[in-house]
Amino acid sequence: MLIFYLSLIEDHDRDQIMIYIYEHYQERMIAYAESILHHYQDAENAVQEAFIGIAKRINTIENPESIKCEQYVYTVVRNAARRYYQSNRKHQNTEYFDDIRADIPNLDTVSCNFEDQETYRSLVALIKKMDPIYRDVLSLYYLYDHSPRQIADLLKRPVATVRSQLQRGTEKIKEVFQKGNLR
Repeated sequence: MLIFYLSLIEDHDRDQIMIYIYEHYQERMIAYAESILHHYQDAENAVQEAFIGIAKRINTIENPESIKCEQYVYTVVRNAARRYYQSNRKHQNTEYFDDIRADIPNLDTVSCNFEDQETYRSLVALIKKMDPIYRDVLSLYYLYDHSPRQIADLLKRPVATVRSQLQRGTEKIKEVFQKGNLR
């Protein structure tokens, strides 16, 4: 399968990044997807979808050994598992998705370009506490510098929906910052 993923990459200078991600994260990705889907074959299918998404957006990954990359990988596989789950309708109850966050790395350790580290940490903490609808979109936008179009493709949502979620989520963030309730 790795050869297939490498064939999706336009800039073959980035192949080593994909190889690193495949070799270092594949087993953990399957375990994480299985914790969501509760079925090994479904988890494998979701991970394949996740790898396809990662391969198509490999240019957004600067350092495959970074916490930021690991967070991105877990976000992609979580969303792929959710999409797989929803498309197959094997279960009626989707509430357990909201509680599955334990295996995701702590966003506080992600390096950033923000001038004020405390503001950045407050932003990360705030995003982590938000409703999952906003959390994923805001994380991909503010922490990973994805465009609304890229986020829409990744989450399989309409671009207009992503923009609305970004606007609403940003307004909630601004309210908290204006009130001074950063922690």
